[in-house]
Amino acid sequence: MPLNDNHKHCLIATFTHLDRLLADAAAKLGPVEADALFPNCQPDASDTQRQVIEGHLAELRQIMRRFLEDNGVSAERPTVSGVRAVQVAIDFARIDLWELAPQRLAGFGPIDEETADKVERGLADLHVILDRLSNSLSRCATP
Repeated sequence: MPLNDNHKHCLIATFTHLDRLLADAAAKLGPVEADALFPNCQPDASDTQRQVIEGHLAELRQIMRRFLEDNGVSAERPTVSGVRAVQVAIDFARIDLWELAPQRLAGFGPIDEETADKVERGLADLHVILDRLSNSLSRCATP
C-alpha cells in the first residue's frame, strides 16, 4: 500500500527539518559565522573537516531525495524569494532597533540626555546601513 498524504507530509516535514538543522550546523563552521559579531560557535573546523562534512551532507541529501522519489513524494521548491526573505529580515531589524530608542530604554532605568543622544546617533548609523542595503536590493531587483 503506498504512502498516504499524511505520511508524505510527515516525511517532508522531517526531511525539511533535518536538511535545515544540518545546513545550519555546517554554516557555523564557515566564514559567515567567523565574521558574526555574536557567533554561536567557534568556527574551528579545518578545510578537510569542512569538506568531509559537506560531502556527507550532500550524500545525505541525495539519499533523502531518492527516498522521497521512490515513495512518490515530491519535494516542493520554495516559492518565497531569498531576496524577499532578506528584505523581511531588514524590516525586523528595523523594528528591533526601534525598540532600542532611548525613550524605550528608559523603561529599564533613567538615561541622561548625553547618553540618549549617543544612542540615537548609533541607531541612526545602523538605520543608514539597513536603508542602503534595502535600497541596493530594490535597485538590483530582477523584473
